Amino acid sequence: MESNYEKTILIMYSNPETEYPVAITLGNRFEEDCDLFAPDYICSNKEEFEKTIKDILASDRILNIIQMLFSKASMLSS
Repeated sequence: MESNYEKTILIMYSNPETEYPVAITLGNRFEEDCDLFAPDYICSNKEEFEKTIKDILASDRILNIIQMLFSKASMLSS
């Protein structure tokens, strides 16, 4: 269960026997993924994985989430 002070940004899935492919879901909770697994990205190799992670973490959506969480943390520390 998420509170106002935690946010799932992404969940990565892979087979324990191999490094790739890696499936990535965005903004879901693990329970949601269990009900309906529909990854947003599937990375077949290291280069795809690195590019995908960079794109996700640099996206406006993620930067807005980080800014919101930082604002909440700043208010609590005042």
